[in-house]
Amino acid sequence: AARSTAALAIEKARQVPASLRDEREFTAQAKIDAFRGVRPDQMLTALRGKDVVVAFVESYGRSALEDPQFAPQVTGVLDGGAARLRAAGFAARSGWLTSPVTGGGSWMAHATFYSGLRIDNEQRYRSLVASDRLTLTQAFRRASWETAALMPATDRAWPEGEFFGFDRVHDARTLGYCGPTFSWSPMPDQYVLSALERMERGRPDRGPLMAELALTSSHVPWTPTPRLVDWDAVGNGSVFAPMVVDAPPYDDSRSRLDYRTSIEYSLTSVLS
Repeated sequence: AARSTAALAIEKARQVPASLRDEREFTAQAKIDAFRGVRPDQMLTALRGKDVVVAFVESYGRSALEDPQFAPQVTGVLDGGAARLRAAGFAARSGWLTSPVTGGGSWMAHATFYSGLRIDNEQRYRSLVASDRLTLTQAFRRASWETAALMPATDRAWPEGEFFGFDRVHDARTLGYCGPTFSWSPMPDQYVLSALERMERGRPDRGPLMAELALTSSHVPWTPTPRLVDWDAVGNGSVFAPMVVDAPPYDDSRSRLDYRTSIEYSLTSVLS
């Protein structure tokens, strides 16, 4: 017991100066806010009048496109989706973003995306949301976009939403879902996308919209995975109930297959 206590004390003693040093570094970085003084009418000019949707797909990373156990099926979904987009007059482009965190903490990755600062620990996250840093969402709001977040895994108040610049936050309590949960995921991605259309994009007399979607069907443990249904049949989500009846329990030996299947489902939902 004495040895373990001493080891813990030593580790904590090492963490304190590292934490203080990181706090100083982050404060210096946060002071560089290149867009703070830009006039709203000079921001985001190439996107005027257009809806912008930022959809975060949980657990979707390079392994899905490069690991031979996943790549053929996942790239097949993307290639098929790109062909359908071209036929409809759209184009697709891809690139890599490096997340500041792995194995959890996705809210810090979201904060990094919106702030332009590397947020890789809770201290930095708390410092960010207590600051007056201009975020991407705030920039959209200043430039006369309506802003909304759809967060199906949030089941309590999220005061940080105001800092990031969201006019409206739709969470598990207000999305109107009446179907089953899918393991960790409170609702299928297709339902969240349908709710985006119903609650935001389908509203009459609205202005241009900037929306964030946190899609959770591909969140570990990846089973059971929902299936795509006809969009007109989504309704309040009760249509998904039969998909969890007699669903097999989580099996570690199937986790890689289940991961791939969940990514295929999430990407198919977004492309559809």
